[in-house]
Amino acid sequence: MAQRIKAPLAACFACAGALVVLVLAAAALVGASVVVIEWHFPSDVLGGILVAAGWGFAAVAALRLARPPGPAAPAQSSRRFAIAVK
Repeated sequence: MAQRIKAPLAACFACAGALVVLVLAAAALVGASVVVIEWHFPSDVLGGILVAAGWGFAAVAALRLARPPGPAAPAQSSRRFAIAVK
């Protein structure tokens, strides 16, 4: 029987923090360079960052809404609030 290979996605989650830092640094460098060479005003760069962040948050929200619900949580016992009478 063939062995099952671990998904490469598991490796991505292990280095997600470093990837986020790398992407944010690249975005900051691109934004600064566009301002330095006077292609755009700083407000243009800030607006672009805000629009991209908005689309990113909207995509994450849509993915979370589309995710099938997980297993139900175990029911809480009502005995926790009961009073024992002898």
